Amino acid sequence: MMDRRAFMQKTSAAAGALLGLSGKALAADKPFRIYMMLFRGWEEACDGFRDYFAAREIPVDLIVRDAKQQRSAIPEMVREAKDLRPDLVYIWGTQNAVAALGPWNAPDPKLHITDLPVVFNIVGEPVENRIVQSLERPGRNATGTVYVAPIKTQLNTMTAYRAFKRIGVIYSPAESSSVLTVKALREASGPFGFELLAMQAPLNAAKALIPESLPELAQALKRQQTDWLYIPTGTTLQVNRIALTNAALEVRLPTFAATERFIRFANGLAGLVCRYYSIGQFTGFKAEQILRGMKPEAIPVQTLNRFSFIINMRTANTLRFYPPLSMLSYADTV
Repeated sequence: MMDRRAFMQKTSAAAGALLGLSGKALAADKPFRIYMMLFRGWEEACDGFRDYFAAREIPVDLIVRDAKQQRSAIPEMVREAKDLRPDLVYIWGTQNAVAALGPWNAPDPKLHITDLPVVFNIVGEPVENRIVQSLERPGRNATGTVYVAPIKTQLNTMTAYRAFKRIGVIYSPAESSSVLTVKALREASGPFGFELLAMQAPLNAAKALIPESLPELAQALKRQQTDWLYIPTGTTLQVNRIALTNAALEVRLPTFAATERFIRFANGLAGLVCRYYSIGQFTGFKAEQILRGMKPEAIPVQTLNRFSFIINMRTANTLRFYPPLSMLSYADTV
């Protein structure tokens, strides 16, 4: 596991070597203007993105806009970005990226950002969501980072913690990242030899999860002798992370999450994750390549080389569901 300072030093050195210049050499007379399209407010990935430029001494003017979890706000942000003509557009989140960019092979210039360079962050399944043609060759005016560890790697980590026969998953049918995760789990269930119990979370008229439904869903999974509750990505789940992890904790159901907030800022048990801050820094590196003059379509979409394995020891103690001692030598405990 790499701490923030080490990551920044390594990434800055790599950027300098790749681009053949220092951070000061990249600085323009005026700051680079970056239009930031957020979906659920400023968070750790945005911190990492901003801090990357500070560490590289690259002046930037960040124009921050937040959809506040309202998809209806995205078209207005797209229109404003087109009017302002920034040097770069930063898009946070899968829903933002899908709505703002459209499909890679059929974007609508009237509705989507097609003539400005884009870097995206905290986006799940960019190929399956048709945000890019492939990870190696984005095929459009956008590139970025992937922040979720491969599902097989996550399942191997779950097995190392405790063997299982049944995995439950509670997901939002309104979010493509959650739906695609369920599909990936179902495809992996045969090779890994487990039964998948997938439950759609009830949604209200605004397509937001109804938190009062979570205890009943957790109880239903527990009655079916579920060994793990897997928590996929998605804003609807994230904003209800405390309610979801508490519902699982109440019925003594261990949880494994794809992102760190369920463990670090709620009561999830464990997860193999990309640190939001670190992936934000890596996205900053991608942005620097674009600001230097590289075309987004020539920059591959990548994730970090290493993931962090996080265990919430308070939850482990409550559940009396302890990891093997060997795991504690490399896990990050909270």
